[in-house]
Amino acid sequence: MIFSDDVVFIHIPRTGGSSCSHYLLRCLRGPIHNCHAGAAKETARIDRRCIHPHTDVNRHCSLRGAERHIRRLTGQSLAEKRLLLAVVRHPFALEYSFYMHLRKPNARKRRMQVAPEQVRLARGDFRSFVARAGYFREGMRQEDYFLLDGDIPANLKLLKFEDLPELVPRAVAPFAREDKIVEFPHRNRSAASEAGLHQLLDEETRELIRRKQSWLFERGYYSFDLPA
Repeated sequence: MIFSDDVVFIHIPRTGGSSCSHYLLRCLRGPIHNCHAGAAKETARIDRRCIHPHTDVNRHCSLRGAERHIRRLTGQSLAEKRLLLAVVRHPFALEYSFYMHLRKPNARKRRMQVAPEQVRLARGDFRSFVARAGYFREGMRQEDYFLLDGDIPANLKLLKFEDLPELVPRAVAPFAREDKIVEFPHRNRSAASEAGLHQLLDEETRELIRRKQSWLFERGYYSFDLPA
C-alpha cells in the first residue's frame, strides 16, 4: 500500500503493483507513506525526503485494512477527497501469473515459509493448481481488496492491468509533483508468457477460473474470451 494526502493505492497481488508503486513514489506530491516489509530499503534508494516508510503493514492489505493503518499512522480517515486506486487483471492471466510466479526459485523459497502447499501444487499442472491452490492471500479474491460492505466506494477508480502505462499517469495527474516528469516503468509482461497461457487454458480450466473469479466476469469487467 502507498498513500498520500491525495491518493491511496491498494496493491492487489500479481496486477502490476510493483510498477505502479515505483511510479507513485516518484511522481506523487508528498508526504507519501510507503507501506510494506521492505519499505525502508526501497525508500532509501529514492532521493525524496517526503517518503515515510512503514514496515509493519502488509504490502497487499485490503482497503478496509488500509483504512485502519492510515488512521493509526496519521490519525486521518479515508476521506472522500482522497482518490482510491486499485488495479484488476483478467482472471485467466492472473491465475497463470500466480502459477508461473511460484515456479521461480526465489519465489518458491519465500513462499515455502507461508504457503508450502501452494508451492507444491505449482510444481504440477496448471488445472490442478487453479482448482486447489486458492488465492495469493487466503480467501482474498481481487474484489475483496477494494469492496467496502459489498460496494465499490464512490471515490475508488478501478484500473485494468492491460492498460496501466496509460491509465495510471492519467488518474494521478492532478496530484503529481510539478518539478519532475516521471515515466511509467515498462510493464513486466512478455509474449512468451501469454503464449504459455493459451496452451494451458482448456475448457475445464476456464470454467474453474470463471467460478473462482466470478465477480469480474459477472460485472462485465472482463469477457470469458482469452485475453488478447
